[in-house]
Amino acid sequence: MGDPNHGKAYSMIAIDGVSKGQEHRPVAFGDFFQDGTVATFAASWPDNTGRDINNQLSTVLKFFHRTADGKGWVDRTSELLKDGTGCISLRKANIADFNGDGKPDLYLGCHGADTEGVASIGEYQRILLSQANGTYTNNIAPLICYCHGSTAGDLNGDGNIDILAFDSLDNDAEQRRHPIALMGNGDGTFTDNPEYAPKSLYPMSVWTLELIDSGRGILDLFVGGGSTRPGRDWWPTDFANSILYNDGDGKFTSKPAVLDNTPGQTAYNTALDFIVKDGYVYFNEFDFDGKSIAVRKVNLGDVTQSTFLYEHVSDTEISPPWIVLLENGRIATMCDRSDIVSPGCIWEGDM
Repeated sequence: MGDPNHGKAYSMIAIDGVSKGQEHRPVAFGDFFQDGTVATFAASWPDNTGRDINNQLSTVLKFFHRTADGKGWVDRTSELLKDGTGCISLRKANIADFNGDGKPDLYLGCHGADTEGVASIGEYQRILLSQANGTYTNNIAPLICYCHGSTAGDLNGDGNIDILAFDSLDNDAEQRRHPIALMGNGDGTFTDNPEYAPKSLYPMSVWTLELIDSGRGILDLFVGGGSTRPGRDWWPTDFANSILYNDGDGKFTSKPAVLDNTPGQTAYNTALDFIVKDGYVYFNEFDFDGKSIAVRKVNLGDVTQSTFLYEHVSDTEISPPWIVLLENGRIATMCDRSDIVSPGCIWEGDM
């Protein structure tokens, strides 16, 4: 986004009342102020360590606009959003026009409590809908899930934007891990339609979903799952990092194309972010303990081979980075915490 702070401490967004080191996740961009400029949406995560399931604090939703000199950002949430209460654990912000008014809306994918010793029971998802007066309403979507990943796109060709999500809750035989297809009604509401939920994902573990045109003119589904985690017999086999090809009808019925996951300096697991550019897919991965990361490049014409663009092997846990394309045509990782400057979390390189 041309931010002058790239490569430095992650100081693009400063949220009042949030202590240094708290997570700012997710970060998303759009013309939220409808003035022809790019603005920023972000959420601050409170510290819920040790809190029981009934006393979890919620995230705080914020909108930021560039300063007049273009060198910083200013909090202008009060102009757009009266109620800035977010869900407990906000993992994804999908930007699209869900209510058909030509303005960017946000579907917020949430999963509930996620702190050590606190068992999650999921939570309601949320959606911010643009209004005629330029503000946003904060709405609770009628879906409770542990949805770590979600993605938006028009699956059935009706002109309305749909949502694919994945519920990772597995509390009993009646509630197994499964994909969810929410078909947009065009007015900011959705209808659950299991017909469009990819059957191959059930009942695995999935953490990342991205609907992206891989070059065929339709939206394919890129899935970050990983592989079985050693010493965690209580956790089922994660779904392999894969591409689910759209069958042309908005469904994903063919066998998943598994992306190469050959170990580098260490073995890597779950892909957290995908970018498609000029016939290649780029994605980042963590190792089994969340201590080492890699950025991998795969030719979409042959997904069985990959090239490492970057690896960082560490003995300590690092903050999850995301990958972005820069204005100069290079690729970079971006941290989601305000105090992380260690190697591995911030990196820029050639594609």
